[in-house]
Amino acid sequence: MHNASLNNTLNRSVCLTQIKKLIIDKSHLNCDQIIEILNLVSNCNTLILHTILFDKRDSMSLKQNENSQLISNTNNMKNITIKHKCSLRKVKLLINLCSQLEHLTMEISYQSLISTVRFLLRKKKNINTIRPLFSLYFLKIGIIGTEQLKTLIESEKLLDDYKIKRIHDNCYLWW
Repeated sequence: MHNASLNNTLNRSVCLTQIKKLIIDKSHLNCDQIIEILNLVSNCNTLILHTILFDKRDSMSLKQNENSQLISNTNNMKNITIKHKCSLRKVKLLINLCSQLEHLTMEISYQSLISTVRFLLRKKKNINTIRPLFSLYFLKIGIIGTEQLKTLIESEKLLDDYKIKRIHDNCYLWW
């Protein structure tokens, strides 16, 4: 579905500014589709996605896209869940598009876990660009991932006051 037809179809079906929670089970959305969705549902505060397709063109497109800057300043997105493997590049995309983000839930590989958490916590500590963010929930990272998080936070002094709780194979970090 093209962006224009997505906009027309959705506008005929429902008043988009009234949507507060949006669950998209489509298995793959690209960067442009996510930007368009965030633009259409500016009052939405919760977004649940299966995954995000991301290629090298998307990062250039995002930097040059004036619409992405406008969306970052106007959307009200506070909670995002990515159900399938997320990477640092995808997290950066979400942070750039959702400046009001408070809670981020994602499945992430061990390889991406440390770099992603380091990026988020350093950015929060040093630049205040993601000031509202105060919790991360990692799906399927188990004991090893939880221990890696604790070690990273303590060794690099990324947070002063925080809690980590493991629930089954998932890990909840908040500060």
